[in-house]
Amino acid sequence: MKRKNILKKILCPAIAAGLVLSLTACVMPLGQTKDLTSQSVEYVVANAPQVSSRKVVIKASPANIRSGAGKKYSVIARTSKGKEFAYLGSKKDKYGNVWYKIQYTSSKTGWIISSLGILTDTATTTTTTTQASEQPSSTTAVSSTTSSKTTTTTAAAKTKNVIISGNPVNVRSGAGKNYSKIGSTSKGKKFTLLDTKKDSSGTKWYKIQYTSSKVGWIMGTLAYIEGEKNTTQKTSEKVAYLTFDDGPSINTIKILDILDKYNVKATFFVIYHGKMKSKYQEIVNRGHTIALHSYTHDYSKIYKSEKGYYSDLNKIHDYVEDVTGVDSRIIRFPGGSSNTVSNRYNRGIMKTLKSSVEKNGYLYHDWNVSSGDAEGRNIKASKLLKNVKSGIGKQKVINVLMHDTGRSKMTTVEALPSIIEYIRKQGYSFEAITEDSTLIQHGRK
Repeated sequence: MKRKNILKKILCPAIAAGLVLSLTACVMPLGQTKDLTSQSVEYVVANAPQVSSRKVVIKASPANIRSGAGKKYSVIARTSKGKEFAYLGSKKDKYGNVWYKIQYTSSKTGWIISSLGILTDTATTTTTTTQASEQPSSTTAVSSTTSSKTTTTTAAAKTKNVIISGNPVNVRSGAGKNYSKIGSTSKGKKFTLLDTKKDSSGTKWYKIQYTSSKVGWIMGTLAYIEGEKNTTQKTSEKVAYLTFDDGPSINTIKILDILDKYNVKATFFVIYHGKMKSKYQEIVNRGHTIALHSYTHDYSKIYKSEKGYYSDLNKIHDYVEDVTGVDSRIIRFPGGSSNTVSNRYNRGIMKTLKSSVEKNGYLYHDWNVSSGDAEGRNIKASKLLKNVKSGIGKQKVINVLMHDTGRSKMTTVEALPSIIEYIRKQGYSFEAITEDSTLIQHGRK
């Protein structure tokens, strides 16, 4: 009994003291950290919250702001090119499209598809710490922390420049084609090289100082490092873009099957066909590019005024996005950018439109090889092949115009295998048009 009483006298005060210390630690204000060990300081730094200063800059007009990350969500507002909003996060929809969450007003948030916005690259980590000394607490940006000092290591490096070899070349927000376009540049331009990186497919990308305040990424095959042997430049590569206007139609699946057989990707400049809804999605599902041609293809409506053109373009854009989930920004003018028929309705309208579509975030493509299938109904397949052969010449990049318009173009389907085989024998590789593809535009040097 005496031993138990002695143990109580010894243990109870010790336990009580421990409890008091624990409670004191729990209620101690964060600012009173002068007794923290170096290990504790490092823990506070490592677990500091990130404060992002990133913004989303709108790059096309008009741009819908939605209540959720997807086309199915309601439009809560519209904004215009050049507007800036605080970036809150990102999310992918079921089609794989990336959406940015933005602070739309001081009290409202919304979502915008990434193809309509540029996400700035600036992000900082701000940390509140108190040094393990008698100095007062302060807010600092910490790169490397020890118990008594912050060490910053810098290494001198020779500045390297990147020379642009393609024309035009897209500048993107990250190292890959899936990142948003923040601008473009042209052959011969020089930029300071900041970093290099490979994307998931193994393609090299260069990080450059795009402007005095912006950085961006360009594809390594479209540029080279000054003073180094240019081993990645594809100046000698021959590329063929097969393009089909006016579809989808009863011929679309036949065309897709032929393309699959030859392992060729193509581009479809579509118009509105309400009864062909599933075929828009089939084009996308098989890995081809779905691009915009027109909703009505009625020259008297679309070329009457700039407003009339965009009314038509926005309708086919929204329809394609509703059906496929693709926010397409690649277009072809009905009749091409050099057409003169538009002058019947508004003289000079094409000059206005060629300038404004680019400002509104679209890229237009014409052609430099024509199959001639637009010249009549079911022109002989042998004639179509002959037209393609004579049109290619010595061009390194060809954009071949064909049509997907049903019963009047059955011979286009018939000629397609021979056209593919001939072009391939001439040493061309086939590609679908993307935002990084070479622009073939009438009147462009």
